[in-house]
Amino acid sequence: MGVGAGAYLIKSGFDKRAEARIHMEALEELGESLENEVAPRVFSLDDRTITLTGSVEEQYAQWKDILSDIYASEVGDI
Repeated sequence: MGVGAGAYLIKSGFDKRAEARIHMEALEELGESLENEVAPRVFSLDDRTITLTGSVEEQYAQWKDILSDIYASEVGDI
């Protein structure tokens, strides 16, 4: 009976290790995905090239400013 319990503990340990490896790989993949999402973005827009840098929030604020400037130049200053 002791041998069976020992074998079960060893198998359980291997199973937990495999499960932990799967979770680590998933976290690494999510980290890489997030890193790609906040990488600098470069856009060609009409006669200029725009580069957005910083966090997602900073890039969003930069993009809003650019769109506001474009709108103002096409419609007129508000």
